[in-house]
Amino acid sequence: MYFESNDRTVDLFNLVHTHKDDINITINLQEGMRQQIHGEREEEDEQEQEQEDVVNNTNKNTSQDQQTEQLEEEDVENFLENERIASSQEKVSEIGSQYVPLEGMEFSTSSEGHKFFNYYGYLAGFAVVIAHHAQTQSRKRNNEIIRITYKCNRQGMQDTSKEGNTQEEEITAERDTNVLVKTNCKCCMVISERKGIWRVTRLQLEHNHPMSPGAKYFRAH
Repeated sequence: MYFESNDRTVDLFNLVHTHKDDINITINLQEGMRQQIHGEREEEDEQEQEQEDVVNNTNKNTSQDQQTEQLEEEDVENFLENERIASSQEKVSEIGSQYVPLEGMEFSTSSEGHKFFNYYGYLAGFAVVIAHHAQTQSRKRNNEIIRITYKCNRQGMQDTSKEGNTQEEEITAERDTNVLVKTNCKCCMVISERKGIWRVTRLQLEHNHPMSPGAKYFRAH
């Protein structure tokens, strides 16, 4: 009886030990699967991150290329514009000195001053407009005009808040209709009257746009 009971005890112990080993193997297998799955997920995340980096770099390079291309186009346009301005300025420098306004120059009437600057504008290739005039405060002179400011017709800034914001100027030399674009040109001549004599008191003859010497602008001339 004792030995039989002992054998059963041994068998039961071996059975429990074997079952425990099976459980440990199962646990180890599950842990291995977890680690494998975790490793696969990390690898997938790394691949997704690499793909995202590639896309971001591609977009960044494309944006940089587009900006570079735009800058290059702007540089070319600015260069050509400067060349046109320089070319027209050279032609202006060929105008006879007797037709070029000078500070301190005098006229008998404001009309003479206007005609003189108009003719200079015709030779140089720009239109002249009266931008401002000032009147005397003296009652004896009945609010007479004592100062007139003439400017290039491209003075001021372009108004982009409204449709149809450009003015059309007809030029007989070209027999066509051109669109006037404001460039904030600073060219101007100011004449002031004192004791019946009109004198050029301020003068700026430089332009920031190409000009067309010999062209006639109907509205200004």
